[in-house]
Amino acid sequence: LQPTSTMSDLDIKIDKTKSKIPNAYAMADYSIVFTQGLLDKLENKDQISFVIAHELGHLANKDYLKMYGKIIAPKLILSIILGSDDMLSSTMSSGIDVAGFQFSQEAEKKADLYAVMLLKKTNKNPQAAIKVMEMFDKMDRQPQWASWLSTHPHPRTRINYLK
Repeated sequence: LQPTSTMSDLDIKIDKTKSKIPNAYAMADYSIVFTQGLLDKLENKDQISFVIAHELGHLANKDYLKMYGKIIAPKLILSIILGSDDMLSSTMSSGIDVAGFQFSQEAEKKADLYAVMLLKKTNKNPQAAIKVMEMFDKMDRQPQWASWLSTHPHPRTRINYLK
């Protein structure tokens, strides 16, 4: 997989950690990190390509910068103004967290859709996206209605918009 033309001059590195928790993430230095737990669960190169393309979507969308502006900076400013020990600060911080979950879920959806577009553009199998989400659905113990308190949409929600 190659990044889009706007990202083609970037040096993207792929790395892995020993963690058994299935996950992957993109970092601000343009590295993509897989956990060993995720690599153990992915069944083929198409599924690995989907995960890479998804993380490239986060990089292309600059989600790491947007998250800073929407979540981290407001919480830092709030703690400077109000301190961190009072009820008002705690309540406002929780509100920022919930708003952050919704922002993060939207960023995940955009990264998913970007990944499918990139898979199609590079003649990879876009059905790999659904297979990866089905794998996550089998592992997910959270009811679908509780996903509003998560950084990621529920896997069944993701399957529905990926179809």
